[in-house]
Amino acid sequence: MGMKSIKKIILSMICLSLVILSVSCKNKDGKTNTSEASKVENNELLIGAAASLTDAFNEIKPIFEEKENCKLNFNFAASGTLQKQVEEDGGLDVFVSASEDKMNKLIEQDLIIKDTVFPVLKNGLVLITNKDMKESINMENFVDISNKIAIGQPDVVPAGQYAKQTLENKDIWDKVEGKLVFAKDVRAVLAYVSSGECEAGFVYKSDAIIDENVKIAEEVGEDLHDPIVYPGGVVKSSKAVKLSQKFLDFLKEDESKEILKKYGFLVND
Repeated sequence: MGMKSIKKIILSMICLSLVILSVSCKNKDGKTNTSEASKVENNELLIGAAASLTDAFNEIKPIFEEKENCKLNFNFAASGTLQKQVEEDGGLDVFVSASEDKMNKLIEQDLIIKDTVFPVLKNGLVLITNKDMKESINMENFVDISNKIAIGQPDVVPAGQYAKQTLENKDIWDKVEGKLVFAKDVRAVLAYVSSGECEAGFVYKSDAIIDENVKIAEEVGEDLHDPIVYPGGVVKSSKAVKLSQKFLDFLKEDESKEILKKYGFLVND
């Protein structure tokens, strides 16, 4: 066999190897697919959820992970902050908001798969004080307190938005505005009151019942603010749409509902 023939054989083997390698590195859509990317797409989710869902979702997490043999990662924050993360393509697969308004804005921008959106749960707004406070505080007399009142930043934190609506509808926003301490999310409001740094604050009922250092001074009437509904939906840019949908479907199951109810949320039976 001549040298030219040997060179041709070697060249043919190299070309065949490159073809095989190319095929093995591409998926059905012709896109490069490394083992790590495959792992993320098939078995891992990043879920952006309202801060008030922290405890309930952390309890749901291991149950779903075992059920689907996957990994869940959470970003708990103010719904407005999470909305911006979706708008900036921050890698979220699922968004569960404490405000229908935040979700609707993303739907309008075609950033959420509309058909996946549904009301996961409802909540209530309450006025809280530190447990050691002896003075009785309610919606009628708390304008006279000398300390600070904590609420979430209204344009970012839905609980703050509901609190502002309540104060405006009671015609006392102008009277207490100078006493307000604006927090980054509803859990920060809870911390302000729990530590005694603020004398009172507005949080969700689900937040108030998990902190033994606070007490509910008054439950706010539903007629004083917009309905507190938490919609959930799959982010359109998600690389794991099917698994994202499975997570949302799991929130509709009795096992998840019982956990959500345990933390003070209202769910449809």
